[in-house]
Amino acid sequence: MMGDGPETEAGCAIAPPPGEVVEFSTGATRSKENMFDPEGFICPAVLISFSEYMERHRVQKDGKTRDSDNWQRGMPTSRAWRSLTRHFIDAWLIHRGYAPHSADCKTETDALHAILFNVMLILKNGIDGNAHEPEPSE
Repeated sequence: MMGDGPETEAGCAIAPPPGEVVEFSTGATRSKENMFDPEGFICPAVLISFSEYMERHRVQKDGKTRDSDNWQRGMPTSRAWRSLTRHFIDAWLIHRGYAPHSADCKTETDALHAILFNVMLILKNGIDGNAHEPEPSE
């Protein structure tokens, strides 16, 4: 796709469009435009807490340890929605002062981590266009 600025043969802009430039005291310069900023959208403390939760759940009932990215191989969205709903109810119960219903969610934080896991799975399936529902292998 051709743009308004100078381009390479691959169609990539070789010069940014004109705009404001900020100059630092060192003489370094950068464009002043708002850039895509994932660092501002996520919290490293939350990611560490979530990773610790996931690490605690790597050992399966058969005693084997699954790879940390095992879930990315594909799991049914319908199963993730059922799990998300179950853990949402656990978090809500705990928030309201009740005991959780699920045996695998003892704290509100664990329930929220489980919700985050299921949300990521549902989003990944959608981003990847996975309309199929992989069945468990026996």
